[in-house]
Amino acid sequence: MLKFVIAEWSNKESILFKGFNMSQEICDNDTKEIIRDKIKHNAVYSLYYNIIRIAYLFKIKHSFYLSTQISEVEFIHYLTIYLIKVMI
Repeated sequence: MLKFVIAEWSNKESILFKGFNMSQEICDNDTKEIIRDKIKHNAVYSLYYNIIRIAYLFKIKHSFYLSTQISEVEFIHYLTIYLIKVMI
């Protein structure tokens, strides 16, 4: 599952991420509404990016600290459910 998500993340025409796998650059000539929309878009992009990176670190068994006690299996389970809910 993670390999598929990472492959979709790299795909510019990803159906799974619906364009949120690419950040949007804020230009000087953007209106306030466009800037607000791009900030919202980039917030979702950052959320997805961070979730995928954490899942990848779990997969390669890299040591890092999370403030809760959760196993790798539980984390991947909850991550999968979250990604499905968010992308529907």
